[in-house]
Amino acid sequence: MQNNSTKHQEQVDQLIKLAHNLWEQGDFQNEVLVAEQLLEIGQNERLPMAEMNAHHLLADAQIYCGNLIEALGHCSWLIKIAGDPDFQPLLNPDNQYMIKNGYYLFVTCATKLPNIPDNVILNVLLEGLRWLDSINQPLWSADLLLLKSELHLKRGENSEAEGAALKARGLFLRSDSHVGAQLSQIKLLQVQSQVSATSNTFAETKTVLEDTFRAEDKLHTPMFQFLEQCARATGFMVDINNKSAARFEAAYTESQRAIAMGDQMEAPDIIFTAYKTHALLLWFYEKYQLAIDDLTSFIQRFPDFVPALIERAYIYKTAGQFQLALADADQAIMHEQQEASYFAIRSEIHKALKNYSAASADLQQALQLEPNNSLYWSNLSDVQCACLNYAEALNSINRAIEFAPDHSSYYVSRGIIYRDLKRYEESMVDMEHGQQLDPASAYAYLLQSNLCREMGLYTEALQLANRAIELQPEDQGGYTYRAMTYHLQGQHQRALNDFAYAKQLNGSLTFAIHIQCGELYCDLERYPQALEELKQAIALKPQNSACFRARGIIHYRMGLYHEAVQDFQQALDYNSYDVSSLGYRSHIYRLLGQYQEALQDAERSIELKPQSPGGQYTYACALWQLEQPEQARRAVHQALQLAPSGLNKDALAIGHFLYNLFLQRPAEAVQHFQRFVRNCQSLYYLQDALFSLRDFAPLGIEPATTQEFCAYLEAKIKQVILKS
Repeated sequence: MQNNSTKHQEQVDQLIKLAHNLWEQGDFQNEVLVAEQLLEIGQNERLPMAEMNAHHLLADAQIYCGNLIEALGHCSWLIKIAGDPDFQPLLNPDNQYMIKNGYYLFVTCATKLPNIPDNVILNVLLEGLRWLDSINQPLWSADLLLLKSELHLKRGENSEAEGAALKARGLFLRSDSHVGAQLSQIKLLQVQSQVSATSNTFAETKTVLEDTFRAEDKLHTPMFQFLEQCARATGFMVDINNKSAARFEAAYTESQRAIAMGDQMEAPDIIFTAYKTHALLLWFYEKYQLAIDDLTSFIQRFPDFVPALIERAYIYKTAGQFQLALADADQAIMHEQQEASYFAIRSEIHKALKNYSAASADLQQALQLEPNNSLYWSNLSDVQCACLNYAEALNSINRAIEFAPDHSSYYVSRGIIYRDLKRYEESMVDMEHGQQLDPASAYAYLLQSNLCREMGLYTEALQLANRAIELQPEDQGGYTYRAMTYHLQGQHQRALNDFAYAKQLNGSLTFAIHIQCGELYCDLERYPQALEELKQAIALKPQNSACFRARGIIHYRMGLYHEAVQDFQQALDYNSYDVSSLGYRSHIYRLLGQYQEALQDAERSIELKPQSPGGQYTYACALWQLEQPEQARRAVHQALQLAPSGLNKDALAIGHFLYNLFLQRPAEAVQHFQRFVRNCQSLYYLQDALFSLRDFAPLGIEPATTQEFCAYLEAKIKQVILKS
């Protein structure tokens, strides 16, 4: 007969083997039951290795089951025996890996739990690395270093994240672990995407993933096959310019297979990996409702799984269902108040709703939790720009650059702020630097093109737009920006051709293209076509201020002042920071004799954007109508001082002409006017000058003077339209 010791050992071996088989099948609930039997035998029969195996199995399985507190307890038991002198004689390389996994799983588990500070988790990691160094296990140390890199990355400590990943890669290579080295390379690419966000990062990651899965065919457990399937589906989201129906069908099939494989495993974490992959793929191909339905079915199965709520909130936001997005984000934050990313996502929803104070508050909360996160600083800068708080926005984007000095898009963002502040030289330096950091990106070229166009450097603007087209010939951006330059350059047919081609590409800029086409038709005095373009823009985004502002300008040009006021009011309802709409409405109120309302709009415009020369001019016009000529002249003097030297020469000439005319300086006004009419080929600026002059009569200027100027402009406009 077998003695009890041998009998128990056989039972222990059978239970361990069964538990491992259940893990490979993804049956974690039953694995927990088996491991609990093993733990009971180990404790009752005083079999320390059985007990150790049981805690190791339970730590892993309970994480997959979502029982993080229980898992943490088992991890702590494993960590404790690393320093237990009674256990030391029993430890050897065959069982020490369980202690290593104890450290690994402790960190994995603790990062998912609220109220465990990052520095506590980091200290446990460092303790584990010291222990592994003492027993000379470099391969296991590399595993923990990858985890350390992930933790630093989450904290926004990019240099530390990169250092840990590089050290891990070195240890993996010295240990001849190809898969480990590839995983380290993936981590380095993740750090790179956080730091520099180059256009090649996703493609490089996909290549490394494919190499990793080809490297070890022997790892064909159900779990590995499941992860491989998720990665295969994710690969269809790399090429943003290839969203064909055939590619979507192939991607959909791959992600459905991932869901089918995930559903065979009972752990919510594992199943969610499949559903998230599928939902992200649907989001990528703009199948938003399908993605929402997909996540809703998961949430119905696992109503307390918070990551699914925040994922659905993000897709609701993208689909424009902001209140539903907000409800999901609120619920997620109510459950997990220490997760910075949840506040960041809710801030995006508030920003979409134009609730900038709430968006700012959420980002401030996210930064309290992760003060070194460059992305959150950049997002805060965007919100501050939306509120026209450029000084604060500049401080925030500088903090983002401080934490991620090689992140190309942050320099581009700062360049945009400098542009809005009319600091053109600094803007161009930043945009060029951003483009140098990511030479494959067309976006930086487009923004440089936009800046050159605003400065009146049309040849340079066209060259930059053409460069963007070379990089991304199937993207709407290059053609749209080139058309906008053609418009200002007076090449109207070329502009219309580019706009028409960009519309056929059917991308995210279609809405903006309709607005730009409407403005061009308006300048050509083809008002029915202009209004039709705006009708299509409003159909695409019925709550966007830009389309109502553009339609208001068309109605103003048509002399339909009451309709224009209604349009500008709608624009301001959707965006109370729309300075341009305030300026136009103030101007129209003045023409309608509503001088007090005109003054209120002008004052609000200056309050929002005090450095705008146009705002000061609008304010001066309202003051003149209210019989405050001295204050009006002071405001125009202020406008002259604010007019930036780098501004488009046509816009600058109009400003100086109007301001000097207002101040009754005819010689200076004529000088600027003649230069403007002689050189300008842009209907946009010619029409702008004409309509400003027509409304000048009530401001004390001799009618004969304004009529003479208007006649010159009308003749020039006819000449340019005929050339078109």
